This record gives sequence, C-alpha cells and structure tokens, in this order.
Amino acid sequence: MKYIYLENWKREKKLASLNYSTKLAVIDNESLTKRLSKEKDSNFRVIVREQYLAHSRNINHIHNLLNIQGIGVYRSVMLEAKNFKNVYAKTFLPAKTLKGKERYIRILGSKSLGSYFLSTKRFRKKDVFYTVGDEMVHRLIIYKNKSGAIYVDEIFPKDFTNDSINLFQARRKRR
Repeated sequence: MKYIYLENWKREKKLASLNYSTKLAVIDNESLTKRLSKEKDSNFRVIVREQYLAHSRNINHIHNLLNIQGIGVYRSVMLEAKNFKNVYAKTFLPAKTLKGKERYIRILGSKSLGSYFLSTKRFRKKDVFYTVGDEMVHRLIIYKNKSGAIYVDEIFPKDFTNDSINLFQARRKRR
C-alpha cells in the first residue's frame, strides 16, 4: 500500500488517544505474524479459535465497516507470543474469490494466514481502517488482487506495545 500522507493522517487521527508506542505498533506496515515471530524467544504460535462458512452479515464488526455481501470462509485466531499481549485476528474470504491457493484454507490449521496467502505477491494491501474501543483497537485491512479480496480485522489490546520499532520502521513501505 502506497503511503499517502494526507489519507493516512486522517485515518490515524482516530488513534490519537493511544500512547505513542501502542500507536506505532498498530500502524506498522509489516505483517503482524512476521513481526511477532521474529522477536527473540517469543515462542510465537497461532491458535485457531474458529473457522467455518458464514454469511457476511453474521460477522458483525467487518460487515458494519464495509459493504460486503455473500458467503465466505470466516476464520478467527489468537496470535500468542511470550513478550507480547495476545492479539486476535478475524479473517473473511468471500467464497467467490477462493481460487488457487485460497482453496486450501480448510487445511491451514495452525499456520498463519499471512505466511500462506499474503506472502505471495498476488495480494496487495489496498486499505486500512482503524477503530478504537474501550479495551481494544481494531485495524481492518483489505487485501486485493484481480480476482477478489481478503478482509482481515486485527484486534489489539489498548496497551499493546512493541519497543523494537521506531517511526521510520513503522512507515516503511510494504506490499
């Protein structure tokens, strides 16, 4: 996703109530699973909470932010690392876009979605939305390719921090 100063500033304005290190951890452009797994002695693992076929209107948070219609694969996981608070990720893949590698989501198991689908150059980060609640911060990311989209809602605790990144690292260009 190309960094457009004015557009990103407007979206990130919602994060003004967070402390600086939490804000940096939330706006970081690097893959969340890659970021958590590369830390020393993190014992990173992905715990699948649920995965099933669902209609988009039954997935509350993602459906309320976007105009998604149809049936797709819903997957909810918890990303656990020793030195970080748990982060939750909810993914919705519309069924009409399940082609190629995406068809194997049912056998993905405890592997991370980002390392399997998003590691290829087929999907590009197109849009990011932020919402701040009482306890959590939601980062909704839309990845697109020519055949469809993947919607990922990453849910951070409000006190989530990553002291190993600075502003320049958070802003670096990623696909």
